[in-house]
Amino acid sequence: MAKARAGRVRVARERPEERIAAGIRLNQEANELFAAYFVQMNREESDLVPWMRERFSDAQMAAMRGTILGRMPPERIFAILGWMLPSLNATELVGFLRSVRDAMPPPAFRAVTELCSARVDPVWWAAVARDVGL
Repeated sequence: MAKARAGRVRVARERPEERIAAGIRLNQEANELFAAYFVQMNREESDLVPWMRERFSDAQMAAMRGTILGRMPPERIFAILGWMLPSLNATELVGFLRSVRDAMPPPAFRAVTELCSARVDPVWWAAVARDVGL
């Protein structure tokens, strides 16, 4: 986010040629960020996920995720969930909600489902809510 704010400041120039040059630089930096992100995501999928599946059960990985999430401040979790939840398909979202339902206090789970309702495609959300038993 800091990079985005800095980019807005950088392209807010008076002279058109300065704005164009700043926009080109910002675009190049964004491309570098996306490239690094895709390399990292590919490494996770090709190396880390298989390595984890060889060594840990689904229950163990869910417990690890629970430990990590349990140590995050709620505002950080909800910021992450606000981006993550809409990107999940219906099957993934059902699995996620079922796994966290038992790990969260009811008010926290209700807050997650309210976020889902606000951020997830309404057609998907209706099917997911039904499958999760909400």
